[in-house]
Amino acid sequence: MIANSATLTSSGTWGGIQFNNGSIGNLDYCTITNANNGIYCYNSSPTIKHSTLDYNGTGLGCNQYSSPILVGNNFRFNSSHGISCNTYSSPNLTDNGYPGSNVIRNNLTGIYVVYSSNPTLTGYVTYGNSVFDNTLYNIEANYNCNINAQRVFWNGNTKISTYQSTVDASNPLTTNPNPNRSIVEKGMPVNMIASSETISYDIAEDDLSQALDKQREKRYDEAILLFLEVFKKNKEELVGKYALTKIEECFTQSGRKDYLNFSEKEIKPNITVGTETYVIALELEAHQMVNAGEYSGAINNLTTILSKYNLNENIEKNTLFTLGSFYTLFADNKTGADNYFITLKAKYPEDDLTSQIEIIKRMGNSLAGDKKIILPNPEIKSETENNNEEISISNYPNPFNPTTTISFALPQSGNIKLIVYDALGREAAILADGMFEVGKHNIKFDGSNLSTGIYFYRITTPATIITKKMILVK
Repeated sequence: MIANSATLTSSGTWGGIQFNNGSIGNLDYCTITNANNGIYCYNSSPTIKHSTLDYNGTGLGCNQYSSPILVGNNFRFNSSHGISCNTYSSPNLTDNGYPGSNVIRNNLTGIYVVYSSNPTLTGYVTYGNSVFDNTLYNIEANYNCNINAQRVFWNGNTKISTYQSTVDASNPLTTNPNPNRSIVEKGMPVNMIASSETISYDIAEDDLSQALDKQREKRYDEAILLFLEVFKKNKEELVGKYALTKIEECFTQSGRKDYLNFSEKEIKPNITVGTETYVIALELEAHQMVNAGEYSGAINNLTTILSKYNLNENIEKNTLFTLGSFYTLFADNKTGADNYFITLKAKYPEDDLTSQIEIIKRMGNSLAGDKKIILPNPEIKSETENNNEEISISNYPNPFNPTTTISFALPQSGNIKLIVYDALGREAAILADGMFEVGKHNIKFDGSNLSTGIYFYRITTPATIITKKMILVK
């Protein structure tokens, strides 16, 4: 594959560019956003230069003997890792001896390395890679990894975590060698998976081109107003949603703190409540809240999306994952996190996000001693705006040994499922699957054949999902 000067994105999350099983290719001056993995390499080693991988789940994921060459790229604001290396994957960030000048910052973890993977980041005396201001660690290396990271700019704080691994971070650079890295925005946003063809798109809209120019010039206030005009003219189109994300990006880059007020006055009044664009607006607000440490507000936005504006599978699974992550990383409530993660595992057992749950939990454990906000146990609900009646459900006794009765009241007749899961998200019992009449119902659950531990029961109707915890003690 060859991609040059393209912007690859989507209004919802997408799969990103994939290099599979020995494939090679070149990406140059590309921008990839809003993907589960911006670029995913499986047993492949492409060359990626001068590209921006921001606001993805993971910017670059390398698995199974993948060793791409990385030069002059941005890996920023990714919700999980800037770069992830798994199973003998060793990206080269030095371009065969020349400093790569990659910027890896403001991700949850900058570079995550596991299982005999050995990326090289070595720079020169005044030039090299910049790895700093990542939330948990700049580098986290686990199990037989050896990383050469000499002469890297850490902004005064290496923030490195290792387990049965080594990182050589000697001779750090004291001055950022990449202080004026401009964002490359040369293509129209397109929703696609990479193919073997060359990709090249030119921006036709004058307002959007001017807005991108202003952003590159760091004239953020002017860029925001131009992006706003593009958004208002195309708010339900892909280009309008793209402009909306760029507005929030300009606020972040400029350091302005008034995005939430701007959103209430200038953005939301132009959006129809309940549309995908409205969901994007709520998600962008949540991002700004997290940046400001207002985690309760961010969680409130996301639970609103899940309960009222759960428009498709992409929105649901990403909201479940994000909420579970927030409860794990920012809240003093593992049960709350498990409620969301259990539902994600049950509904999307094969999804990439499900495979990342244990990584997030381990990160949460590493923050166990940190001060966190206090949040109550959530009830997971997915309901339409017009359905104001709610299901009530509980079990007694709790804790129990070995039986308990799960009671629920239905506001209207309908098909329901009542399923019990263990703490790993595995199905333990199906208690109900069929039509139930309006009113109260009691179902006995017998845990005689199960081990002591935490279990979750989940009731599903056409309009609502609720998950709660119970404890079996023998």
